[in-house]
Amino acid sequence: MKTELEPQDIEAIADTVIERLKPLLAGNGKHEVEDRLLTPEELSGILKVKKSQIYAWVNESKYSDDGIPFLKAGKFLRFSQKALLKWMHKHKKTVEDW
Repeated sequence: MKTELEPQDIEAIADTVIERLKPLLAGNGKHEVEDRLLTPEELSGILKVKKSQIYAWVNESKYSDDGIPFLKAGKFLRFSQKALLKWMHKHKKTVEDW
């Protein structure tokens, strides 16, 4: 048995979904992404770039205050997922920027 929804029903559902998403989109939600440390290999896989590119960015960051954020524990290089997301949003480019 098929039941058709009235336009006001669809609008009410949409309003409910929007209200539930607002805290998540604002970063205030309970389901905030936990921070995770990534290896250079994991980061290169996520960003779809060669591992050598990751190391080049790290090398450039040594001479810049605004470079890719990284952590070193001894000889091990790691990247905070939260810090990377923040850095990427800060440096995002749009089509208009080209």
